Amino acid sequence: MKVSTVSRRRRLLWSLLLLILMFTALVVRLAYVQIGKGAELSAKAEESWRRNIPFAAKRGNILDRNGEALVTNISTPTIMAIPVQIKEPDKTAKLLSSKLGMNEADVKKIITKRGSMVERIKPGGRKITMELAQEIRDLKLPGIVVAEDNKRYYPYGGLAAHILGFTGIDNQGLTGTEKKYDDKLSGLNGSISYLSDAGGRLMPGSSEKYMQPRDGLHLKLTTDKSIQAIMERELDQAMVKYQANASWAIAMNPKNGEILAMASRPGYSPGKYKEYDAEVYNRNLPIWMTYEPGSTFKIITLAAALEEGKVDLKNDHFF
Repeated sequence: MKVSTVSRRRRLLWSLLLLILMFTALVVRLAYVQIGKGAELSAKAEESWRRNIPFAAKRGNILDRNGEALVTNISTPTIMAIPVQIKEPDKTAKLLSSKLGMNEADVKKIITKRGSMVERIKPGGRKITMELAQEIRDLKLPGIVVAEDNKRYYPYGGLAAHILGFTGIDNQGLTGTEKKYDDKLSGLNGSISYLSDAGGRLMPGSSEKYMQPRDGLHLKLTTDKSIQAIMERELDQAMVKYQANASWAIAMNPKNGEILAMASRPGYSPGKYKEYDAEVYNRNLPIWMTYEPGSTFKIITLAAALEEGKVDLKNDHFF
């Protein structure tokens, strides 16, 4: 039986309507993706392409009461790896390990890490010397970057070491005022970011974006550097003269309680704290040590007796 012309036309009409409906749905979906979700999807795509090279913020200086820096910062290079740009991992790991004094397998594990943006090569690649940084630049290894970092510098060596404290490898405060005011001294890190393809190549038409780091706040102490230096000199001489195991002292302004100087012996150098026993740098003896107050407490007893009317300074006699 032959299909009538009307039936054929009806089928063609329904097919056409179905195609128009599908095309309309496709157009609506494309419009939703391009217009409604376009900005969000573009941001996600850019984020997956973006590579960030961090720039460490400078930690705030610690100053004495006269504004003289007791702790400041110096620039120091750090070695970083961009894994997707490294073409010969075995060769790169071998050359870097010999320069940085690290195990070759450990270096290779860092530089071949998947899914990472930029990796610090640590511990050997952190805060190295300028000379070593230049040697690594001269190797011209693809994917290896020498970035700027900074570390703490103590211009007066171990002066006021127990007051100041020290920082760790990531510039985090570990003891003393460095730890107490770590959130104020730290600052916010910045970065240089750029867009790259899966092979680590810079994407055409893209540009680098620099986010400037925000340095930490400066901290001004009540300590006087000159008084602190005199006190520490006298403690050193007393240690030699009396062959003492320890000594400590505090200089205070009696009018307002400000600490002008505070020191103890044995001392240490904050920049080389790893060379000392933990009991040396973890104990600030003037505020940590317990001892018999002796005669310094008699004034408290006398004040209490006077307040309670138990003694008469005009008629009573003391021997």
